[in-house]
Amino acid sequence: MTTLKRLEGYKFKAEFDAKGIPDLIVDELKPMGESSTPNPTRLLSVAVGHCLSSSLLYCLAKARIPVANLETTIKTTLGRNEQGYLRIKKSGRSDALECR
Repeated sequence: MTTLKRLEGYKFKAEFDAKGIPDLIVDELKPMGESSTPNPTRLLSVAVGHCLSSSLLYCLAKARIPVANLETTIKTTLGRNEQGYLRIKKSGRSDALECR
């Protein structure tokens, strides 16, 4: 379980129920927020990138293919929907995925 507590403006503290996981401060970009911490869009990009990278590593390990380094780049495009709200329009990996 994760709990969000508003600190000020659009800044929230995320508290996690697992021991040892530190709290995380989340803020919106300017002009709404202060751009002082990762915003939810960036965190979602990290979550998607980590999920795909972990799945790839799992498959490679099952195939006994050693991986020394792995770097994943996620490009997230924001745009306005029909109502004018800012939303994630598309998200995907970069053109190059390099495994060593």
